[in-house]
Amino acid sequence: MATLEDTKIEDFSHTDEIHALPDIDSVIYQKANAVCSIGADAVSEEVKSLGGLETVAGSDVSMADGIYTIQAPIVIMDDSSFATYCEQIGVSSAENGSVVLNRIWDNINSNFRYKEYVPFLSENQDTMTLQNLEDAAATVEIPVLGFTKEPPVLREEYDNYALVQFVSLSTWKQIEKTIGNAEPDTYIRILSEKERTLTELSMIETELTNVLGHDISFEVENRVQEKIDNDAMLNGYKLIIGALCVLLAFIGIANVFSNTLGFIRQRKREFARYMSIGMTPEGMRKMFWIEALVIAGRPVLITLPITVVFVWLMITASYLNPMEFLAVAPIVPILLFIVALFGFVALAYYLGGKKILKCDLVEALRTDYMG
Repeated sequence: MATLEDTKIEDFSHTDEIHALPDIDSVIYQKANAVCSIGADAVSEEVKSLGGLETVAGSDVSMADGIYTIQAPIVIMDDSSFATYCEQIGVSSAENGSVVLNRIWDNINSNFRYKEYVPFLSENQDTMTLQNLEDAAATVEIPVLGFTKEPPVLREEYDNYALVQFVSLSTWKQIEKTIGNAEPDTYIRILSEKERTLTELSMIETELTNVLGHDISFEVENRVQEKIDNDAMLNGYKLIIGALCVLLAFIGIANVFSNTLGFIRQRKREFARYMSIGMTPEGMRKMFWIEALVIAGRPVLITLPITVVFVWLMITASYLNPMEFLAVAPIVPILLFIVALFGFVALAYYLGGKKILKCDLVEALRTDYMG
């Protein structure tokens, strides 16, 4: 991706050189803002079945005298790229006009995470009336070359309730003075038509930079490299958080060993009393095991239900498919942590119990009575 700052698409003089770069698919485009007017009868039957455009789009559309006023963002593509796009969707680009992105988000039957679209218009319109955002009297009627549900492959997100217009540069030159409101920057989207290494992608970036020269202020972004860098940062965050969790776990484990091994004398007297009332060493071992299970199991039994409830609430609030979460959830690390928790607690109690059972409990009880 290249962003040409403060550059109009009609002023960009390197279009042919960009398209001539080998084994790439490139699109040069600029964006503008407008609104369009359509009659109530132009809305598709699918939208009407959902309760009407007001129910679906709410305040994003307005209506007066049976005419809807709707946002109509304009994507201005260079003529060559526009012709290629029209060919891909089976629309003739021989005449000037626009391709309308004819879809609207069905927010009644789908959520924002898994959007489903229905046709916006009935596709009976031959023309579209575009209006200047700042001057309601400045309108232009533009032929509709075709309707599509598939936008061109650009790095763009489109409003859920807008009628996006894709036009060629030639068409834009005819309506520019009336519509205006073009954004200041022009964009270049370049896709490799074959598999390439990062080194080869960097070479494309260098070629693009050489074409643009020094007379234009621009910024180039290698999106593949950006993704690799982003993944590396996320892995770094995971490593830091994992290290913090391990540190907290070791602190907890050290506390268990400290409490278990630090009170050997006190435990000796305690079990000496138990022995005096008939408890056997086997009984003391069972008591140690029960204590170890309580010490290790209590935090697990408390935190697991809370974690499950919290995760369920977050999944519900974000409309995430639970299976998608489970596919990447750290279930194995959690299980390993729980096993390690039980293992270290059992080890601490094993070492402490071994010391207690090896000592002279009768002598410890006598010393306790003498004290």
